[in-house]
Amino acid sequence: MTTPVRRSVPWMLLALLAATPARSQETTLVPFSLKDQFDQVRTRDDYRGRIVMMIGSDRKGSKYSRVWRKALADSLRGDPGFERLTFLGVADTRGVPFLIKGMVKGKMPRDSTYRILLDWKGELAKAYRFDKASATVLLFGPEGAEVHRSGVQDLEPGPMGPILRAVRSLLASVGGAGE
Repeated sequence: MTTPVRRSVPWMLLALLAATPARSQETTLVPFSLKDQFDQVRTRDDYRGRIVMMIGSDRKGSKYSRVWRKALADSLRGDPGFERLTFLGVADTRGVPFLIKGMVKGKMPRDSTYRILLDWKGELAKAYRFDKASATVLLFGPEGAEVHRSGVQDLEPGPMGPILRAVRSLLASVGGAGE
């Protein structure tokens, strides 16, 4: 025989869970201070007033990040306002053992025009809930508001179209002029 208290415990737990806010995904460019692959500290303020395309991934998704960054840049280069667009890579490097951090950093592309933030604690990866084994493409307007999000893997025309339309729409809305 169960007592009234024992019967109400599951309902109390359910009510407690319902009242607990779910961890939401960020929809603005959150404050951060992370080093890039050149050991330079980058912060959100470095990108204030810019259109930012953040491409983030874990180790398994890094191969997609490189392909998508190149394809998107090649598709947009020459568009009015392209100079206002900043591509920002984020490597979710949580869990990398201390002893091999240098090796991981050494494998990063040496292209100084494409900064890759090394997110050792997973701050941005957690804030934006990067897709596992994929690249997450996030587009932020000059005020830092998220405008578009896509999880991508192999380069396919399907996801490319909406990303390009979102970028071009944003460039048009800010006038496409350089700063």
